[in-house]
This record gives sequence, C-alpha cells and structure tokens, in this order.
Amino acid sequence: MRAARYYGVKDVRIEEISIPNRPADHVLLRVAWCGICGTDLTNYHTFGQAVMVDPRLYCSECSMCKQGDTNLCNKMGFVGLNGGGGGGFSELVAVDPKRCYRIADSSLDTACLIEPLAVARHALRVSGFSQFADKSSLILGAGPIGLAVVHNLKAVETEVNLVDTIEQLTNGKGVDVVFDCAGFIPAIAPAMSSLRKKDRYVLVADSGKPTILPQKEWYNREITVVASVTYNDVDFQEVVNDFDQGEFNGVEGMVSSRIQLDQFVSQGLEALVTSKDTLLKVLVEPK
Repeated sequence: MRAARYYGVKDVRIEEISIPNRPADHVLLRVAWCGICGTDLTNYHTFGQAVMVDPRLYCSECSMCKQGDTNLCNKMGFVGLNGGGGGGFSELVAVDPKRCYRIADSSLDTACLIEPLAVARHALRVSGFSQFADKSSLILGAGPIGLAVVHNLKAVETEVNLVDTIEQLTNGKGVDVVFDCAGFIPAIAPAMSSLRKKDRYVLVADSGKPTILPQKEWYNREITVVASVTYNDVDFQEVVNDFDQGEFNGVEGMVSSRIQLDQFVSQGLEALVTSKDTLLKVLVEPK
C-alpha cells in the first residue's frame, strides 16, 4: 500500500509499504480522508462501516488515564507516529476498535474535522464554564483550532458575533474568557487586559518558546490561567454526537483544499508552509 513517510525536515516521501500487521484486538481500516494538522508541519466489526478514529494512543493504566485524563497519559502517542503502520496518510491503518466511532458514510470528507473540533471542545471544558450563552469570549488565532472553538460555541447554543473591538462586544466591561489558539507571545498581555476580573485565560496553543506571563495583568485581577491539551474520551464522544446531529453546520468552510496522496508534499505540506495565512485545513485522500 502507499503511505506518506517522514524522514526529516522537508523530507516526506510517498512510498509503498507493507500492509500493517493487525493484532487480534485491532481492526484494519481503509482511510477515506485525513486532515493535515499544524503539528504535522513541525515535525465496528462490520466490514464497510464508516468510522472516525480517535488517533491518540494511551496506556489506560497510569494515574492520569485512570481518572479520565487520557490526554495527559504518561505514554501519550498517536497512530502512525507510535504504531499503526502508515497512520492516517496511508491507504490502510490498524487501530484499536475502541478508538473507532461510528459516523454516517455521507460525512467522510468532513468527518476528519472532528479531531480539531474535539481539541476545541476540551478547551471549552477546561475554561470552567458549564454554559456559554451569557458569556463573552475572545478567540486569538483564526486558524483551524480558533475556528473550531467558534464552531463549538455555536454548537453549544452560543450566539456568535464577529466584531472589531472588545469594547463593542462587551460595552466596555471586558470578556469572560480568552481562548488563545495562536500561541503568539506579544498578544498575551493585551488579551489578558481584555478580561474581566477573576476570569479565565485558556492556553490552547503552544508558542514553542519560553514565555513570561504579564504578572500585572493576571495577578492584580486574579485572572486564572489554564492550559488545554488535546482532548479526552468524553470530549471526542460529545463532538462525534454533535457532528452526527448536524450541530456543526458550516464547518466544511474550514477545508481549504482536498488533495490526493501523491500531492501530499507539494500541495499539502509545502502549500501550508508557504501560504499559511490563506490556507486552513488541507484534506488528503490516500486511495
């Protein structure tokens, strides 16, 4: 079968590899579509049933897993990077059936957006708010994760208004929560200053650099800063359910292009690097 194989910086090749071995407790899936994630740039039993795969690998035995925080597993990994043959950018992939979620056949070309939507759903959960109908939010970053936060807010019946200034949105009162989906260090201080006292700043993106938080902005006003890392099983199941029920209307707008596996490097990785300000999600069809 064909698969995209990573060899190093700017060295990804489409090659023929062996069909992955399927352990007795795994299923072998034919990949329909797989979305290129920002992370890629930096580094059930019935045959024919369409499923969405939770690509995370976790041990289920450590203290974090046992309390439901599988996203913080001490042995966290991902299908393809840490097992499963070629991963999502290959024609076939072997996965644990417990990681498979049934979806409708008609939604295959957008179902891979469930993964970034689950990342955003977890960010809503760790914000500490159980509902958002009467809350105002500032989202930093208009990439796939930032837009996924917008779609999640809409899915939980929050009215979404795009405005030019925070003052226009909040009548000068400030926002209840900031979702930082950009990881842009210079934006942290002004974003924190937009928060009301005793409210929350949620870090959804990693800048990859040492960061000094503006103490004056968060200490004097008791701002709570929390991090949101991927998602847990509950987040993923909720998003799958909402997706099947049509709660993410318009989410297909996150897709900038659909390409074949042979175009993975030139029209996928390279295009996202050179046109990162205009492209959002690129979907790859391996077959």
